[in-house]
Amino acid sequence: MGGHDRYGVGDGRAAVVIPRYVPTPRFRPRTWAFLGVAALLGLVFVGWQRPSIPLVYDGAVRDVAVAITRDPATVNGYVARLHPATLYLAVAYIVGISLVVRASLARRLAMLGHAVLYVALSLLAQALMITVGVTTRWLVAPFGIEAVIMRADLLQQRFHVQLAATAARRLDLLVEHAIVALGGFRYRAAKRGRNIACHS
Repeated sequence: MGGHDRYGVGDGRAAVVIPRYVPTPRFRPRTWAFLGVAALLGLVFVGWQRPSIPLVYDGAVRDVAVAITRDPATVNGYVARLHPATLYLAVAYIVGISLVVRASLARRLAMLGHAVLYVALSLLAQALMITVGVTTRWLVAPFGIEAVIMRADLLQQRFHVQLAATAARRLDLLVEHAIVALGGFRYRAAKRGRNIACHS
């Protein structure tokens, strides 16, 4: 924007710093580092048993849900359906990106903090879904944030499929009624022709 534009100049309290261009190496070391971090976190997730990370997460979800519902027996049935491995995929991605991205230390820490925020939001979302299931007695399974979004998209797709199927059935009925009406019209016309022929 031109310097004569007061909106382009700004208020002088902030500055935009554009980093210089850095060519990407041929062997993509950051990509391999990202994959290595994800693999390392996967080994920690599977192999760390004191305490087990999935059990710690399941216990945290259970504690929050029990604190809301006061029904530990029913909550245990829902907690048994949890699959924290899906949550690990998002956490591993966030941690890997925050470690290999070209950014300052402060920005890396800010990105790394999103992993903690994501775990907290997923824990709360799953505890609330368990609460809904316990309260309403509906078959509500605890899902993570990404699964809730995918499930909403799936339900929307199913709705469109059912709507299209309903429209197709109504069209078939309309065609059948039209064929029946046309057949009746032809029958009456033929009968009228035979009556005329007999009278003549």
